[in-house]
Amino acid sequence: MLELLRAVRDLPTLHKRDALAAPGLGYRGLIVRISVGATTENWHLGQRVAEFGDRLYPDDGRHIEEYLLDTMPLDLRAQFAAVLPPS
Repeated sequence: MLELLRAVRDLPTLHKRDALAAPGLGYRGLIVRISVGATTENWHLGQRVAEFGDRLYPDDGRHIEEYLLDTMPLDLRAQFAAVLPPS
């Protein structure tokens, strides 16, 4: 996952107003917090973008989001099955 997030930072950024669809009900993505020592990175993955701070990067194939969903522990997936997209 870290490799996927690092790689996306090499891509050109997107304009927020162009990248995000109008909000609706249901699943809107995942929030990932990565802490190393005193440093924490907060990512939002969804709607085919990876958002970090005020920057948006394309995740057109939803590779990062799909990776997280595919590797999610089964008990956690069961707990949130009603709101997660089908695998």
